[in-house]
Amino acid sequence: MLYLHSICLTGFISIARYEITMRVELTAFSRNIDFLVNTIERNNFSAVHLTNKDTHENNLAALSVLTSTFPSVHFCAHYSIKYQYKRKAEISAHWLVQYTQKLIDMGVDSLLLMSGVPRRTFDVLAGLQILKDHNLLSNIDVYVVYNPFLAGDELEQENERLIQKLRFAELKGVFLQIGLNAAAATAGIERIRKNRPHIPIFASVLVPSHHFSQRFQFRPWKGVHLPNSFLQASLAGQIKIAQNMAEFYTSNGVDILAEMFPFDEELWQQFASSGTHLS
Repeated sequence: MLYLHSICLTGFISIARYEITMRVELTAFSRNIDFLVNTIERNNFSAVHLTNKDTHENNLAALSVLTSTFPSVHFCAHYSIKYQYKRKAEISAHWLVQYTQKLIDMGVDSLLLMSGVPRRTFDVLAGLQILKDHNLLSNIDVYVVYNPFLAGDELEQENERLIQKLRFAELKGVFLQIGLNAAAATAGIERIRKNRPHIPIFASVLVPSHHFSQRFQFRPWKGVHLPNSFLQASLAGQIKIAQNMAEFYTSNGVDILAEMFPFDEELWQQFASSGTHLS
């Protein structure tokens, strides 16, 4: 049975005076693939990110279905080393190489590579190196994740790893983790630009949905830190906070990656309501 865990969808909306790239995460299974296809069509999304958050997820099979259904849509595959680790580093490295080559053969030209938490012995840095050694970094656009919202020793280690990632000249961009601390985000953006002035930066912004706060407080996401002022706010208040964060990023020249768990079309439109349309 084809298993689709979740995907990120990309469209464009106008928030206030800003034109913002939006990516929204859906949860979908084979039994509601028609809903997924209809949602993509209704919102006229131009790009799709297929996430990788389960050890049993076969997003290559999902990509095969989606690329044939939407030949004009741009697809980006997510690869979480945490979930795709294969007992030993050597096996995991081989698996990543084969996976990436299959993406290239399929015509998928973007890959978001992440270590996951906790980090394995074979991680993103090792993954970038093995792809470079196999001459694959020049054949597919590879992106990585950076979390500027950590603190103390964790942040120091994350910053050092960022520098090491940016040393790969073939790297096409950096995705910031979800967070609401503007000062931490600013420091992270400045750190990236100091080391790679022209590399594209994308910032994840959480679009609130019904019952999200309860779910998050019961089972928080590793590496994601959201303040109580956000979690305890009303849904309307949370949406406003998210809109403000989106405008903050855009005013600093950073593209927005809006993530919603699960996807709710009505709330998505409400989030975009300070602008005029989806296009």
